[in-house]
Amino acid sequence: MIEHFETTGEGIGTAYDSGVPSDSATYGNYLDTVDEYDVEFLIVESDDELPLEGDVSAQVMNPPAGDAGSDVNDNSVVLALEFGDFQYLAPGDVDTGVEQRLVDEWGSDLESDVYKAGHHGSSTSSSDAFVDAVDPEMAIISSAYDSQYGHPSDEVLERFAEREIETYWTGVHGDIVVRTDGTSVDVETRESFSTDAEDILAETPDSDDETNSLISPQLTADSVASGIDGAVAPAMG
Repeated sequence: MIEHFETTGEGIGTAYDSGVPSDSATYGNYLDTVDEYDVEFLIVESDDELPLEGDVSAQVMNPPAGDAGSDVNDNSVVLALEFGDFQYLAPGDVDTGVEQRLVDEWGSDLESDVYKAGHHGSSTSSSDAFVDAVDPEMAIISSAYDSQYGHPSDEVLERFAEREIETYWTGVHGDIVVRTDGTSVDVETRESFSTDAEDILAETPDSDDETNSLISPQLTADSVASGIDGAVAPAMG
């Protein structure tokens, strides 16, 4: 992503990081790319606010200040992006234990119009308590159609369905763009598909539904599931 914006766009500017390293090749490539393009690299923690231009505010809710241990997922940078009356919550890969701490510490500040489901829709995130605290109108799940990790999980989709949360999944909707003027919200997807979480549940590759009748023909495991998630982008202004 950094290389793409540095070579075809206006550049990244700054990379905000938790400061907790990973020994994965992906993390190594990320650091190499930051260095190659001389991207400013800043470590953030809870209560920081990112210096964004315009009327968009970005509140950092995680990782906690001080020594937060070495778990990469639990130290994910959790961001609440606010523009006008609109809020978008991106919780990274934090698990249910961290979610409970966020509920205890941030309370109603977690309430958001759009929730980017934690950890790609994994069962380790999006607990009942957290989803209730966020109380979103829309949820976005970013994972490949035939994810090797089984994302999104059935229980998370069932949780969204029970609460009638309008749900988008890159596995069937492709690239997802959320646009807002601070009041109204518009969602654009590359592919047309139901936003009912029950329909999405029926369409997941391990679903008991053998027909998979709702999926559009071009969205097959071969064409969508490359191991790279479809793009999800909030656009505010």
